[in-house]
Amino acid sequence: MINFVSGIDAGSSVLNSGSGVLGSGLDLGTAIVKLIGSIVGIFA
Repeated sequence: MINFVSGIDAGSSVLNSGSGVLGSGLDLGTAIVKLIGSIVGIFA
């Protein structure tokens, strides 16, 4: 039972760090899109 519970803890830790990475990726994507948008805006 203890192993099962620690397995769940480990699983949720991995899930949390995974969603953290995904969140950073989305932020980075947004920043890149804004950067491209402003560059296009300069040349437009």
